[in-house]
Amino acid sequence: MNVFKKTGSRKSNIIRHCEQSEAIQEKMDSGLLRFARNDGKNKKVFIYILVLCFVLSFASCGETSQTGQVIYFESDSSFNILDPQLATTLSEKTITANCFEGLFRIDEDGGVQNAAVQSYTVSDDELLYTFYIKQNLLWSDETPVISDDFIFGLTRAVSPLVKSPDASLLFSIENAKNYHDGVVGETDVGIKKIDNYTFSIKLSQKDKNLLAALAEPACMPCNSDFLFSTNGRYGKDGDLVLSNGPFRIKRWDFETKSIRLVKNEKYNGNFKAKPSAVVLKFNFDCDEIFNNIKNNNSDIIFLRSETFYNRDVSSFNVFEIFNTTYTLYVNLKINKTDNAKIREALLRSVDKQTISINIPDIYRTTNSVIPSSINKELTNKRIEINNIPTNKYDVSVAKNIFNSQIKTKDFPYKELLYVNIPELKQIANNIVHGFEATFGIVINTKEINETELFALAKSDNALLAIIPFHGSDKNSLDYLKRFKSDSTDNFVSIKNNSFDAAINNVDFADSYILKQIEAENILLNTNHFFPLFDTGICFVSQKTIIGMYYVNNGSYINFINSVKNG
Repeated sequence: MNVFKKTGSRKSNIIRHCEQSEAIQEKMDSGLLRFARNDGKNKKVFIYILVLCFVLSFASCGETSQTGQVIYFESDSSFNILDPQLATTLSEKTITANCFEGLFRIDEDGGVQNAAVQSYTVSDDELLYTFYIKQNLLWSDETPVISDDFIFGLTRAVSPLVKSPDASLLFSIENAKNYHDGVVGETDVGIKKIDNYTFSIKLSQKDKNLLAALAEPACMPCNSDFLFSTNGRYGKDGDLVLSNGPFRIKRWDFETKSIRLVKNEKYNGNFKAKPSAVVLKFNFDCDEIFNNIKNNNSDIIFLRSETFYNRDVSSFNVFEIFNTTYTLYVNLKINKTDNAKIREALLRSVDKQTISINIPDIYRTTNSVIPSSINKELTNKRIEINNIPTNKYDVSVAKNIFNSQIKTKDFPYKELLYVNIPELKQIANNIVHGFEATFGIVINTKEINETELFALAKSDNALLAIIPFHGSDKNSLDYLKRFKSDSTDNFVSIKNNSFDAAINNVDFADSYILKQIEAENILLNTNHFFPLFDTGICFVSQKTIIGMYYVNNGSYINFINSVKNG
């Protein structure tokens, strides 16, 4: 887990400082302006008070490392709904993770810390968890936080009506997936109330990731009375969010596409916010986002690696998370006939060494279909047991297979599709030039947007494409599960019984990493995938910022301990 480090220079913009001073804003809101306007004799007094506010506010900035400041975050990640169970984008998850508090919280080292839970017990067979909630916790409207709120939130996360994008985090809970799929009812799910501050979760299988999952935004508590009072608009405006975490939403400005979070005065948990406020802004213009941090108008920005490429970042802290794997993909069937040999011929003709020479620094070559950000355990174990996926490049074998399987004029792939990112164009050209040199076939390259590409991958049409697989999953096993035949996330429609059996046999015993390696090897040997390189996302921060860290593969940022140093 990377933590933003300290050092750097100090900001001094009087306009922005006014905006940062919550004390000044609150006094103006509470009537100082009316005091001056209503009584001309008091104007001098008002001016004196206003100047004094500025002096005191600036005096506080003399500290070396300060709390009570405003953190400015800008990104091209939008926020449309602040319902934790429906949060999808980085910005949505960041806001809900900071404004809500689950049973647990992930710390800056990736450890799981007790949050709303006072304690918990686990049965000997590790299938029954009992949670004891702290009894002094409040919602931002002073309503007590009780076990019903957690039961309602967790059940909502797997509801077939809510359709939470992260429902699978809880599928180890008894009947959670069946409820999600509409097979059983809500009362059949293994989440049961014991009393107002105690409830239990029963699992259908061991899950070593359960506690970490319960720290995710999708697993936040939800006050059912408040939700129903919003008449279907829960999370769609600042006033339609009830917080139980360190921050609350003070203002959601739809015109400027910004949200201001402030300290939640009713929060009495263990993770009190250090900054007085966090301002999050959405911006389509990546150049403008970068210029804002260069001009000291932002403290931290978030960009995809491709939009970050070739920018001077020497004066900032930069953390890149390689959470996307680009893979040369050959689809399953042509005219309902398995084309396994054709797939093998194509992939054996790709020279990864030649490709790697020409790729920009934002890409790292890989032999795994799993992004490196969630692949550390598997990679280390593969090195330990000398089981590294190898490049199958062999021109002579590729030619023999190709010539024995198909006539050139009948070759079904007419073009190689790739996502419309400029850096991919040269890579796509190198691949098709290799096909032409090896097989004597001409394949065109074509840019396409990601949404259209994913839609084509689901079809039965002949498809040859460079496809990005985004590793939003929290671990390698969840990532591999997306390729199971019955997975709703299997957008490439892979169906392989051997792979399904291997994934189903993965448990959390000592050998679970070895079993995942076995499953990935089966997946690679289907010859649907030829992993090319990893890329991902970048967090860029001022060197004055400390205490801010990203959580779980960059899915959200924790601002609770953020301060500006110097």
